[in-house]
Amino acid sequence: MLTHTPFTAETRRQYLQKCFAVMEWLHDFEWRRPIYFRQPNFRERLRQQTAYREQLPALRDEYRAGVPMLPLSRCPYCQTLNYLSFDHYGLDGLWWRSDERWRNGAQQQLCPHFWTLSGAVKLAEAVAIVPFRSAPGPEVPFVVPSALREHPLQVVISQIQVGAHTAYPIAYFSETKPLTLANPFPEWSTEWAVWVQEHNRYEWARAPYLLFKEQADFDLAPWMAQGRVAWIAPGDPSFTLQQQVQTCPYLDLPGDQEFVLITNGIVSSINQKL
Repeated sequence: MLTHTPFTAETRRQYLQKCFAVMEWLHDFEWRRPIYFRQPNFRERLRQQTAYREQLPALRDEYRAGVPMLPLSRCPYCQTLNYLSFDHYGLDGLWWRSDERWRNGAQQQLCPHFWTLSGAVKLAEAVAIVPFRSAPGPEVPFVVPSALREHPLQVVISQIQVGAHTAYPIAYFSETKPLTLANPFPEWSTEWAVWVQEHNRYEWARAPYLLFKEQADFDLAPWMAQGRVAWIAPGDPSFTLQQQVQTCPYLDLPGDQEFVLITNGIVSSINQKL
């Protein structure tokens, strides 16, 4: 097991406060640059912009180093419990930022078969207003059928609380690697397709790898009957893999199947944004 000291709720709040202050200043400067250009302190603002840009990598590293490493899924091939870097405190964490990866791939303990992490989030009423965009997915679990048809991937669905929200990690595993998909799909809440090859070697591709409702399959029962999807009961401390269709708690859950983006506290369908 990797040695790791995660941040507390208070230290996380402090990290985010510093990060958000810098991000908001930079956004404001770029947005109002033509106005600031005519002001006498413009050169001072330029120096501040340079200083903040240089500060961001250190802030990112500080945040990523504190993100908890949590057990999220169990491998259906080797039965190993997989620990991933995951900010479960809330969707205001920069782990959830979609246009940049504020995640630490080295701060994970993955089995050789782990492939990628997808997911869904059942949103509570209140969504935090933060200076970045997130893409937490639909409100109910799903699979990407094109990937399952192309390769014999195995999927495991579990559940975890993210602040007031209910999240569903959807982990993909492959018995053989290297493996490449013709149509990669995004890692959870990012615009990047990211997957783990042999020897923990990461590969990725940039957007436009956003998922739409039409590309997902929410009818999980047939995939379970084929032995392609397993599940872990909510709150199960043993993370026991199960495949019974009749007792699966993730079937026919109430919730919106639209993939959403959250920007400045506003939730909208990806289809509405593009």
